[in-house]
Amino acid sequence: MSKRILAGLAIAFTCGAAHAADLPARGPSYKAPAPSVYDWSGFYAGGYVGYGWAKTQATDLPDYSGVPWYQIGGQFSTSPSSFNGGGQAGYNYQFGSWMAGVEGDIGTLRLKGAGLYNAGDLDTFITTNGSYIATLRGRFGFASGVNLLYVTGGAAWGDFNSQVVSFSNFISPPTGTQAGWTLGGGWEYAFANQWSVKAEYLHYDMGSKTVMLANTSSAFSIKNTGDLVRLGVNYHFGR
Repeated sequence: MSKRILAGLAIAFTCGAAHAADLPARGPSYKAPAPSVYDWSGFYAGGYVGYGWAKTQATDLPDYSGVPWYQIGGQFSTSPSSFNGGGQAGYNYQFGSWMAGVEGDIGTLRLKGAGLYNAGDLDTFITTNGSYIATLRGRFGFASGVNLLYVTGGAAWGDFNSQVVSFSNFISPPTGTQAGWTLGGGWEYAFANQWSVKAEYLHYDMGSKTVMLANTSSAFSIKNTGDLVRLGVNYHFGR
């Protein structure tokens, strides 16, 4: 009886081994493809809307004869604020987790205000009516997938149309375009392969410009500074 059982087991083992030899070789286990890494490199362009607040300040200077208009160092200012908008374009280059790039933008300012200077019997205004601002900035940031944190800074230009106006009908020429610097930072998020949104803050300083009241030798120094917060969208080319 035991010989019959052993013979049966031997036959079953032999058949099983032969069947296993006919099966295809087992391949390596399946692995899901690694998720693609977002690359910020390339050209882009877009637009923004934002809000700005500024300060236009005039300082009373000695005139060319050395006599002040009323008091040396007297100051008066206006602090307008307004919504604004514009467009931007730039180029990014990503290396590892870091990004370096350059961006230029131009947009409206829509800043309008006036400030009264009361010095004794003299009543004089500083007025401003900002029309545009443009910047050319470098950007440097840290990229984590579809998120980009960056700092930015560079040159800025703006036309603030700032003037000193006296009740005696003496008016200075407008300051015209002033050049200065800007510095800030922001966050950008790629919500699609070719599209991103950003939030950005910039501070600008256009320095000082000296103007004179028409038909007088009275001089004033006008300084324009301000801050901008922006929400924008960019389209990335070549993806």
